[in-house]
Amino acid sequence: MEIYLKDRLIDHVITFYEASQDPEIKKMFPSSIKSQDQALALFQASKQPGASSYGQVIYCGDTYIGDVWIYAIDRQAKHAMISFVIFDKSYWGRGLASKASELFISKVKEDYDLDKLGAFTFADNLGSIGVLSHLGFKCVDTMTEGDRHSFYYVVDL
Repeated sequence: MEIYLKDRLIDHVITFYEASQDPEIKKMFPSSIKSQDQALALFQASKQPGASSYGQVIYCGDTYIGDVWIYAIDRQAKHAMISFVIFDKSYWGRGLASKASELFISKVKEDYDLDKLGAFTFADNLGSIGVLSHLGFKCVDTMTEGDRHSFYYVVDL
């Protein structure tokens, strides 16, 4: 399966927001975004010079299946957080998030002067843990919020 990345467009933001409302996805990918309008505003902010986030969309062939992005970009500390979501569940478990994230990290290395990437994941999100491990991330901290256990991963670029 051919995986490639494209620039995010407004239609992608709307599709992603709607897909991310699925209860199974919400369970694995908590989001602070509460409305489509908020998602669109954050997208517009990401297009501004010096933005603190940057993302691309993931395609498998001709099908839009997810997003990958960095956020909380700290240019002084040379650090950012990474997140990825395959929202089309028919593509889960095929290694596509790993491949897309590899492509994305290569672009981030070219375009951003960063030394490290961090990532949070729920302890029961085995798919995300597998992707992060495949990419060379190491678990450096654990935390519990309510009844959910989470891990914090870091990789040196």
